[in-house]
Amino acid sequence: MPTLVNMVLPHNQAALDFQHAHLLDAQGNFSFEQLIPIPPILAHCINPTLVTPEELQRLKEQTKVDSTYFEQGLLLDDDGEGNALSWFTAECQQRLLAQFGVDNRFDFTLKHWGIVYGPFTLVNYQESCHFGTAFEVPYPFMRALTQRCPEGIWHWNCEIPDEVEELSFELEGGKVLLTEHWINDDYDLRQKDIYWDDQGGVRAQTHGPTELNLRKRRYCVKLKHEVTN
Repeated sequence: MPTLVNMVLPHNQAALDFQHAHLLDAQGNFSFEQLIPIPPILAHCINPTLVTPEELQRLKEQTKVDSTYFEQGLLLDDDGEGNALSWFTAECQQRLLAQFGVDNRFDFTLKHWGIVYGPFTLVNYQESCHFGTAFEVPYPFMRALTQRCPEGIWHWNCEIPDEVEELSFELEGGKVLLTEHWINDDYDLRQKDIYWDDQGGVRAQTHGPTELNLRKRRYCVKLKHEVTN
C-alpha cells in the first residue's frame, strides 16, 4: 500500500494565524491532535479485548498492568515489544461508545482525522508543512479544519510518490474543494479504485476538461467539487 505525502500551505493571514495557534505542536510540527485531541482514556486503548469484571480483576491482581482506568473497567499494558494491550468490560465498552461513538484509539482517529496513524516524517518549509500519512486521505480532518476557521484559506495536496497520483484541495469557507486529481497513465487503474475515493463519484462529475498530458504521461482532471462525505 502506498504512503501519502501531504503538503499543507496557508494562503491568507487568517489561516496562518490559526495554523500557529491550533495546528502546530511544541516542536512546530503539524499535528492532528492539536486540533482534535484523542480522549485520554482512548489514547492507549488499542485493539481492546472484551473480558468479564471478574477476569479484569484477576488481570489487575496477577499482572503488572496500568490500572489508571480500572475503576472505569479498563486495563492497559504492552507485550514488551512496544505493542499496546488493553482489556475492558462490556459496561466500559458501552460507556465509551455512548460518549465517543467508538471504543478504541484507531476508530477514533479514523472517524475524526480520516487516518489511523498520525503524521510522520514531518518537515516544515517556511509556512508550508509536509508530512506522510499511511494510506488514507484525511478528509474528516480537512473538513474540521476549514469549519473551525472558515475565514482561513489553505491549499492541501496529497500525493503518492514518484508521479503516480495526486489530489489537490482548497480549504475555505467551511468547504473542502477538490480542485485537481491526476493519475499517471502507466499506473494500474485498479489500484486507484482501492486506494483513492473522491467521495461520491467525482470521477464522473468533472467540471472542466479531461486531458492527456503527454509530457508527463498523465491524465489530468480539473475539478471544483466539494467533498461532503
